[in-house]
Amino acid sequence: MKVALLTDGIWPFVIGGMQRHSYMLCKALAAHAVDVVLLHPQMDEQSRQTLKDLFTQQEWAHIRWMEVNKPRTHRFPGHYVYESYQYARNAWKTLEASGEQVDFVYAKGLTGWYALRHKKKDFPPIGINIHGYEFVQRQANWKERMNARMLYRPFRYINRKADYVFSYGGAITSYAVQLGVARQKIIEIPGAVDDSWITQQLLPKSGRRKFIFVGRYERRKGIQELTGVVQELLRTFDFEFHFVGAIGEALQLKDPRVTYHGVLKTREAIVQLLDAAHVLVCPSYSEGMPNVILEAMSRGCPAIASNVGAVSLMVNEDTGWLIEPASYQSLKKAMEAAIHIPNHRLQIKSAKALELIKNKFTWNSVGKLTVETLQRLSAR
Repeated sequence: MKVALLTDGIWPFVIGGMQRHSYMLCKALAAHAVDVVLLHPQMDEQSRQTLKDLFTQQEWAHIRWMEVNKPRTHRFPGHYVYESYQYARNAWKTLEASGEQVDFVYAKGLTGWYALRHKKKDFPPIGINIHGYEFVQRQANWKERMNARMLYRPFRYINRKADYVFSYGGAITSYAVQLGVARQKIIEIPGAVDDSWITQQLLPKSGRRKFIFVGRYERRKGIQELTGVVQELLRTFDFEFHFVGAIGEALQLKDPRVTYHGVLKTREAIVQLLDAAHVLVCPSYSEGMPNVILEAMSRGCPAIASNVGAVSLMVNEDTGWLIEPASYQSLKKAMEAAIHIPNHRLQIKSAKALELIKNKFTWNSVGKLTVETLQRLSAR
């Protein structure tokens, strides 16, 4: 079986949940002896050298890498949509010119847009995965609302035109249905974490409560609300908070109990912080199925997280605290509960979180499910 994987980049060359998923998906398919034609934006020579170490020799035997010209224009309202269509066209033209005969096209984000507009009867099935559907979720401000309005029409178009739509499940499926996708076209496959993330020894944690946030500085991540809650609670309670991500100094709290680590580019550094933390905090306005929650829970770190996207598949009363999105009071109440919970009960949540990831959300099992699904879909 041969699958064309259309991406706008893979981790670590492009940082983001979709790009991390693209990388792990490619590895999983190749590990199961599926031939993958991976289309990716053009890279510099240094990145090409780094690329060699991202896949094993056995995986490379099933991967053909193709670089695609990614157009850059001056910034103007809607420039992302324009550039996305041009890149989708270049990606499909590159695949056609290669002469590769594939059985299935798996397109991330808007990368399948051009192919879906020009699809002929003899084309292989095209499945899309746009991950979070943030543009139909709650927006944090007017700027995000305007951006969502510009994204709505192209994303609705590709959802309706695709042969199949991949969903993480949970509310993600309902978002696709809202856009007019027939339920029989929706394929639910959850996100996953690489098996190497799974801790082999869950150690008890005591001492002052340590919270952690890991993510990009985006308004939809709820960092403003989180900063306000942390500042308020520090007046009454003694705890630590660790921020991982690019957060400007002017936006940082000046308290010795709050640490800003900046962007951490190695898994080892992130694992060290997750292993020391008691609770992850993810108070987003919108999400798909965040890798950071999967990764934290795989280290036995329960989560406080907004009930958006597919988050409820991971976070519940057994594995953390599921809160209302965009709710300062709900976040504050959950953090207070996490501060006061006895150590033995927090340890139970940690064990439940780890157990859930091991049983349902590892690439070993999700990769196998994906391969079986693609084989079934391409055979129709």
